[in-house]
Amino acid sequence: DPPPRRSEKPLLGDVGRMLQRPGYAVFLLVACLSHVVIGMISPLLPLYWVRLLAATDGQISILVTAASAAGVVGALSMQRVVGRIGRVWALALAPAGYALYPLLTSLSPSIWWLIPWAMMAGFFISALYTTLFSNMVALTPDHERTEYVSLYNLALFAGMFIGPIISGFLADIPGGIVLGLRLAAVVGFVAALLVVLQRQLLLHAGRQADV
Repeated sequence: DPPPRRSEKPLLGDVGRMLQRPGYAVFLLVACLSHVVIGMISPLLPLYWVRLLAATDGQISILVTAASAAGVVGALSMQRVVGRIGRVWALALAPAGYALYPLLTSLSPSIWWLIPWAMMAGFFISALYTTLFSNMVALTPDHERTEYVSLYNLALFAGMFIGPIISGFLADIPGGIVLGLRLAAVVGFVAALLVVLQRQLLLHAGRQADV
């Protein structure tokens, strides 16, 4: 006799079980939205630099160098920052800080204004990857880490896929580059807000359980 059919596919069942783990579903959404921001601004920034600010190759090189140097500083200092403020607040701070980059860029009248913003972006994107990893480890069980990491990577790739598609549509309309940068900032702030709201809900649930 053929084996009995299962009412639920194993893959979907595993995904559903992982999403039911406390905090993990919101964490995946935050990770996805954060990478939507990265995916959106990656094509929009060079367009803004060249089309709106007439940046030269030398000026763009300075921006990239400043961001890279600040990224090194961020990578070296984030573990200490996470230890002081906690991984949850660090996860909220990182996308919010990085979201300031496209927002401030869209308001800048000169390429030289972008140097401090690029340094800030380098620091916060390093902070983002550090805090995403630390939260992923804290939220997932050791013996099933591989499965949870696979779903986490799927969220990252989804964000990086969605972001450039949105930017591609916006880049072809009048004022779309500035609009896209500001929309990316909004998405980053939403990601940070989700972290804060989830933390408050968990604290409230804990207080209710103690009553």
